[in-house]
Amino acid sequence: MTDLELTHRDMIIEELTIDFGAAAEDLFDAYEEAFGKGYATDAEEIMSAYYGQYESELEFAYDRVENTMQIPAEIEPYFDYEKYARDLFITDYIFENGFVFFR
Repeated sequence: MTDLELTHRDMIIEELTIDFGAAAEDLFDAYEEAFGKGYATDAEEIMSAYYGQYESELEFAYDRVENTMQIPAEIEPYFDYEKYARDLFITDYIFENGFVFFR
């Protein structure tokens, strides 16, 4: 890694620190793991892909259902959250070190 790349990385992390505090470097590293080293051009790009921090893909699926769907109570016990989580992360999302990114 050159000094120029290191400086660019540090600048992005510094920007992310405003919104993410101590988690900024972890967020940056997770983004690079998910999309590839050197893929991040600026903090805005990372923040536009960032969807949140979750303990697991399953927790994210529960959150998505709770916040974006209205599943009737009598149907909810039949809803397969694990399969839904699997499908979300096959198509639209990436889970990396507790961070969720939109593809």
